[in-house]
Amino acid sequence: MSTLLVATVGADLPPPAFLSQVADRIAADLSLPATKRGEIRSALKALAAAAGQMLDAIPANATHIRSLLRHRSAAAAGLTRDRWTNVRSLVCTALLRVGVLTLPNRIAEPPSDAWQALLARVSGKSEIAMLGRFARCCTLLDVEPDQVNDSFMARYRTELVERSLVCEPEKVVRESAIAWNKASTSVEGWPRITLTVPNNSLYYTPGWATYPATLVADVERWLAGPPSMNIFAKDNPRRLREATVISCRDHLRLLLGGMVLRGVDAASLVDLRAAITPAHVETSCLFHHERAGGTINHVMAKMSGIALAIGTHHLALTGQPLERLQQIARELRFKKSGDRMTVRNKERLVAMGDAMGPDHTRLDVLLNMPQTLRSEVDAAVKLRSGSTYALALQYQVALILELCLTKSWRIRNLGNLVIGETLILRPDGRAVAIFREDQTKTRTPIETTLGSRATSMLHDYLRVHRPLLGDVSSAYLFPGKQAGRPKTFGAINASVKLITRERVGVQMTVHFFRHLAGDIILRQDLGALHIVQDHLHHADISTTKSFYVGMRSAQATRHYDELLEQQRSSIRGAGSGGGGGGGGGGGSHALAGRIARPQNRRAT
Repeated sequence: MSTLLVATVGADLPPPAFLSQVADRIAADLSLPATKRGEIRSALKALAAAAGQMLDAIPANATHIRSLLRHRSAAAAGLTRDRWTNVRSLVCTALLRVGVLTLPNRIAEPPSDAWQALLARVSGKSEIAMLGRFARCCTLLDVEPDQVNDSFMARYRTELVERSLVCEPEKVVRESAIAWNKASTSVEGWPRITLTVPNNSLYYTPGWATYPATLVADVERWLAGPPSMNIFAKDNPRRLREATVISCRDHLRLLLGGMVLRGVDAASLVDLRAAITPAHVETSCLFHHERAGGTINHVMAKMSGIALAIGTHHLALTGQPLERLQQIARELRFKKSGDRMTVRNKERLVAMGDAMGPDHTRLDVLLNMPQTLRSEVDAAVKLRSGSTYALALQYQVALILELCLTKSWRIRNLGNLVIGETLILRPDGRAVAIFREDQTKTRTPIETTLGSRATSMLHDYLRVHRPLLGDVSSAYLFPGKQAGRPKTFGAINASVKLITRERVGVQMTVHFFRHLAGDIILRQDLGALHIVQDHLHHADISTTKSFYVGMRSAQATRHYDELLEQQRSSIRGAGSGGGGGGGGGGGSHALAGRIARPQNRRAT
């Protein structure tokens, strides 16, 4: 067995509970050179500083340390990328030496002879990489190919989750099982053992195949809307947009799933009339209420609202059943008044003011990031005499960030930009984005011209980089891996999250830039809510107020503090000019009068 699997320091001691104990054992490990011991202790302190905690407050277990490392970047820790990489490596080394970990992130030891004989027959880079890593782990755990089965995979998962710092252990186990099964059917001599592939899906409700075909057909009829509508009729239901159809279908699946998971027979739900009854809806909502820890959230409000809409328009319910659905919807209505911005987004906005150097903040770095990424790519292209796939991806991210900063579009509009349709390139070089009312969330058309920097980046992107990123014939500005399809919203968000986490130290989504735009506007003018509304294309000013009322209040308080400090400064200045205590008192009374006068005018 490899020595990496055995604690080399304090083998007769209980496992360390906190990082302070890890540091003490490393300091006592005289088999390590003094410089190495110092480097490890420094790395442990750097990790604690990045976490904002003391060493004796950080548990020495793999799950906690993995979370600390995963949710912090070099920028967030205030370190260079090379230094942060060294910190991660040295922390892993320390935990291996004291026996907290058994599997290192990178395994240098080669696989056993039996594994190497099998790996030599594998073709395909991804399969070789995944199975090679799996084989080295198995060798460290003294497991040969013919010993791999579901029982070992359960042990392998435990080792990765509890005894390693591998970033996504569940994903590694799943991908290892998939690669093994593929090799067992395609590689000569590979053990013919089929492993169970773990299902890491977050969905817990039954799929549509669980329900009678008649119910599924009725659901689709409701989503499609009436075949013909009288445009002069009152209370005429609007046809649903494609995005709304997808959302309603997903929430209706949750609603039906709550019924089934609470004991309702799926076979009895033959159509929406059988499913959408007050008793069934209440049963499902109680199930989801318990899953949410006894709180009411927007998902429950959406489900009850859908049930009410179906009962009103599709089933034409009346009397007591309709009244009960209305009551359920009222009780579960998610309060939209007040401050709707999430705590996480508020924390991100506050972090934008943090210093990242002697003369710049995180916001400064973010605002300059598109140009910074562009300059890096341009320099590399000039050096290589051409672009590469990796450089093209970085340039694409730079363009996405520029559009997020300048236009603050929703991700559905950003990801569905189509050249010649929603993105028009004018003969004079201008670029204009046009979204029809059926392409926007608020059903209001948008037409906007890209700024000079975004336009310049766009033309370079189309000419040099986009041909390397996918289907050349695709009209999508950001083409996806699948021919004729755009880059998925998840992939766009993932690229934005990664670059902002690495460069700014705050992980951001495309939608966060909308909140950032509102913050920047209101910092300049506290009364500019209508400008925020127009820039973000809110249909109603109440939506703008509900998200930014808290921000506006906080900025108003800061503004008042500045005014108060100015008044105090003027009072101190008057006092130092020879006015003495009387001058200070006069200034104080004058300030009180200025504060009181607006109230007196209102009373008058």
